[in-house]
Amino acid sequence: NTWIRLSSIQQVTNSSYLNQTWAIRNFERGATEYSYSDDLILVDLTATFGSDNEPDKEWCDKHINYFDGITTIYK
Repeated sequence: NTWIRLSSIQQVTNSSYLNQTWAIRNFERGATEYSYSDDLILVDLTATFGSDNEPDKEWCDKHINYFDGITTIYK
């Protein structure tokens, strides 16, 4: 009965995937109970903050919170 926030930063290493449609896959392996997901987001940090100016995971966890639609994130 507790919500847990999970986050990670991933890097696309093959440029042929950059122009593809992206989707979030969410699954559990070996789960023994039901789980629920809410408020999944995908943020392109390079497009948002610029190349070589992407924030680290700790900064993102502190400053990127739930939003509905479009939001402004100041760095």
